[in-house]
Amino acid sequence: MGIKINKNEIKETFLFLNKVLDFVPEATFAIDQKGVLIAWNKAIENLTGVTAKEMLGKGNYEYAIPFYGRRKPVLIDFIFKKSRPLKGKYINIRAEKDILIAETEQAMIKGKNSYLWAKAGAIREPSGKIIGAIETIRDITKLKSYEKDLQESKSCLNEQKIALEQKNIDLQDILRQVESEKKRIKHDVINNVQGLVLPLIKKLQLKGESRKLVHLLHKSIEELASSFGTYVFERRLSPREIEVGNMIKNGLTGKEISRLLNISFETVEMHRKNIRKKLGLVNKKVNLASYLLNI
Repeated sequence: MGIKINKNEIKETFLFLNKVLDFVPEATFAIDQKGVLIAWNKAIENLTGVTAKEMLGKGNYEYAIPFYGRRKPVLIDFIFKKSRPLKGKYINIRAEKDILIAETEQAMIKGKNSYLWAKAGAIREPSGKIIGAIETIRDITKLKSYEKDLQESKSCLNEQKIALEQKNIDLQDILRQVESEKKRIKHDVINNVQGLVLPLIKKLQLKGESRKLVHLLHKSIEELASSFGTYVFERRLSPREIEVGNMIKNGLTGKEISRLLNISFETVEMHRKNIRKKLGLVNKKVNLASYLLNI
């Protein structure tokens, strides 16, 4: 035999519920099985601007007006219904036994379009009979705005990423084209030097110092198409150091270099030391001429 609860006990229960709900920080209201409002807490007063005094005891979907501007069934009313046609009214709907959870973007609070999260559940007698329902509401308009901004930012960043990736691909193509062009130019230089310039130099019939200078000229032009010039320039050798280094590489002595460049032997030796230092050969038993020849 079930436990019977008289109407006075139910009324006292609802009055107690109303007092308790005032301490709940979430906007909350409750109705009895006839749809009459039995609780309207402080938090929902603050949210809607409508007081409990104005709302308590009213039915006929009066509690929908502060949220939608008109009377209509809201989430709490579907607790009493066996069929729950919530689609079109709510989104992100979840049902857990006596509890319904959903969101809506159709609300208007204090004249502003609002996005609401709501959770409604049944109030039952000890026997299990539903004697009322309760609903908690959160205004998540700002949260949804932040989510939208975040999604737009992610979308924008993704577009920028795609654009940067495309630019990187384009840049790689340009770099490949530049490298290909450098190789072509180098190939043309080598062919022109070997096919046009060197044969002419070889035909020069000179003697003495002039012959040595022509020989150096021949070697220097050959090196235009080699890696030697690039290597020494990367080591930041001065023009004079490159000139002296080239002569050392081609087997000229310090005295011969001094005479050809019209500088003192001491100056030649100073350049030799600087070249060794810049090439990382200080305190190493490495012949400079051999080292340069093997570059």
